[in-house]
Amino acid sequence: MVFSPVLPRQQPWRTFLRVLSTAALMFRNKVVLITGAASGIGKALALGLGREGAVVWVTDLDEDGARDVARSIEVQGGTAHARRLDVTNIAAVDDAIAEVAVTHGRLDYCFNNAGIGFAGEFRD
Repeated sequence: MVFSPVLPRQQPWRTFLRVLSTAALMFRNKVVLITGAASGIGKALALGLGREGAVVWVTDLDEDGARDVARSIEVQGGTAHARRLDVTNIAAVDDAIAEVAVTHGRLDYCFNNAGIGFAGEFRD
């Protein structure tokens, strides 16, 4: 006869909740700048971090779109700022980071989500 200890029943949902709550606490009261945040993945990230309690700087070439996302965060009870930002202009990026640092005394996270896509064939 082989001895088999009785193990407590696994409850994977508890592990999931623990990981989820740890991730949520990671961004609470953190100052976050997100580029390309007026739409798509950047917008989803901004809204999610706003829900988790981060102070979100929503930046994009589309300033009206950035303002809309910032307003959505504020409607959910979060804190957000909107700013037009062209990431191809290094001076503008420096200015944006400086504005965040002056306003809050720090920048905890920066998500460089802005990008462009090209369609067509690639040839030598």
